Parts: sequence; C-alpha cells; structure tokens
Amino acid sequence: MLYKKNYYETIARLRNFYSGGGKRGICAQMKIPNPVLDQMKNDMIDGPVSCPNLNERAAFWDRVLSFYADLGDDSIPSVYLTEVDQGLDGGMLGGEPRFLLDTSSGWISSMVPPFAESSADIYKYEIDLTNKWYRFYNEQLSLYKEKAAGKFGVSHFCSIDGLHLLAEMRGFTETYYEMIDNPAVCRYIIEFAYKLALKLQTRFFEVIGLFGGGTCSNMAQWLPGRCISDSVDMYHLAKADLFEEWGREPLQRLIDNFDGAVLHIHSNGRHLIKNISSIKNLKAIYLADDEWVAPFYPDLDKLDPLRGDVPYVVSIPFEAFTDMLIKRELLPNVFYMVNGAPDIATANLLMKDVVAYRV
Repeated sequence: MLYKKNYYETIARLRNFYSGGGKRGICAQMKIPNPVLDQMKNDMIDGPVSCPNLNERAAFWDRVLSFYADLGDDSIPSVYLTEVDQGLDGGMLGGEPRFLLDTSSGWISSMVPPFAESSADIYKYEIDLTNKWYRFYNEQLSLYKEKAAGKFGVSHFCSIDGLHLLAEMRGFTETYYEMIDNPAVCRYIIEFAYKLALKLQTRFFEVIGLFGGGTCSNMAQWLPGRCISDSVDMYHLAKADLFEEWGREPLQRLIDNFDGAVLHIHSNGRHLIKNISSIKNLKAIYLADDEWVAPFYPDLDKLDPLRGDVPYVVSIPFEAFTDMLIKRELLPNVFYMVNGAPDIATANLLMKDVVAYRV
C-alpha cells in the first residue's frame, strides 16, 4: 500500500489485536496535523453544500492520505463514504439527502429530513435499485475502488438498520411514539430495514472486496474478514431493556451475514455497553466522544468490566497518552486514537513503546 509503508506489519498487528491477542497490549493511531486539511479550514466554511462531485472528492482524499505514507502507527489509510453516510437509505425511499461540510475532518456528510408524514405512509415504500441515490452509491464504490487501488483502502460505512431507518423516515421522537402506539409498524420496518441494509452492505463487499483479508474501518482501522459498521444510537435515550426488546435481534441477524462488526457508542449511550458487548462476533466498541460532555478515556477503568473481552477504541490527548504510557497506566485491549501528536517523527518514535507495551 503506497500510503502505508509498514502496511504488512500493521495488518499483522491488527489481525492479532482484533482476534483476541490484544488482552495484554495496546494499539494506537497517531493523529498528526495534515496540511491538506489545514488548507481546507482556511479556504472553506463549515455548513451546507450541494451534492459533491465524486471525482473531486476522491482526488481530495488522495491528497489527504498521501501525507501519512511514512507514519508507522497502527492506522490503515482509508477513505470513508461520508457522502452516503446517512442519506443513502432515506434517499432511496424518496427522501432528499442534504450535504454538510465539516472542514476539521474533511467530511461532506449526508442526511435526509424526515419524509414519512404518518404511520400509514410507511407501508408504501419499496426498495428501488434504479433509484438515483443507489446509482450514486454504486458510482462512488466503483470510482473509489479505482482511485484507491494500490494506495489506500476504502472503509465500510455505518449501516442504517432496525428502527434507525424508521427514525430517518419519521424522526426520533415519532419513532419512540410508534414503539408504544404502533408496534406493528415497528415490526414491519425492522424487516424492511433488514432487507435494505443487507443489500447495501453486501453490495459494498461485492465491489470493494477485502484488503489483506479484512475490512478497512474508519472506526477500528482494519478488521479481519467481512465486517460491517453499525450503531445503537436509537436506544441512547432509552433504557437498556428497550434495546433488548427492539434492537438486539435485528442487529444480531444482520451481523450474522458477515464475519463480525464494530459498534459505536456515544456519550449518552454508556448504559448500553454491557448489553452490546454480548453481541456475537462483535470485534470492537468505538467510544465516540461528544463535544458537550466529558470524554471517555478517563473512565476506562470503570468501563472495563462492562465489555467482556471486546476491545475498546477511544480518543485520548497526546499529553495524557504519553504520560500514561510512561507510567504504564494505559488499559490494555484498547485501540487509542491519539489526538495532537506533533509530527511523524515523534509519532514513530513513540510507537516503539506502544508495540512493546504489555501489562
């Protein structure tokens, strides 16, 4: 891989880590300043944008990822399909995707406003593989595979399945009401969403295939086999028993079609960690920090008993990471995303201690 000179060594470390070999060690991604992203921050403004040109986006990510070629950390450079991140599913059902630029990450993400006016409307939607957004998705897969060949990977993208699809169609509040007032609608959409998600996720692997026998992941860097990315966002504002009632079975059923999954949890979903840790073939739990609350990393010792043997992926400031590394206080079986590493040389020097770390 042109943009990852220690590609084979990194794949070997990640394969071992996510196959149960990380229980005494750690992995780390060193997030260093990127001049291409810095230039974007100077030249562009965060906010709504029109539907992006895929060739321009592919060229942009090529420039971003080329900067990391000499970085000897545990990351695998890959491009994430931000443009179909959340807008694809709703767009295929008649919603109109809207796009939003975030210059700090380089993402142009998508989402649809709720478009189903009533419960009765839910039954009229069909999966249409001639839909323009499904064609857009296929065009992006083929183009990114071509442009990435030999240089970087293409990451899986988060599935919208189960009642998450109903939340896209009706909004989160209305979906909670439907759970109480119209459980038949919920059961119907769970089956519908399963078929749609399975089609979209299967199509990803049909076109993109595997990298080194695994899946590139914006959440976990790389996972062995065909692994999907998913969430339990729908249940963050509810008690865990609601996830058990409505979320577990369809989530497990979708994952069972593949070799595993990574799930992400937001700050207001901590109460679900123990529940999701028992999902079969769960390869990692990504702890996603949110701006308005305290980060996850100071609480890792408290969260450790909740996860069983599932690895965590968590963000941590460079200063805190280096201090805890020296003091040998880093919790093992964790992939640390280290924010604020100053440069490639410093990162590579630090990685020698990361590779040697054992508790």
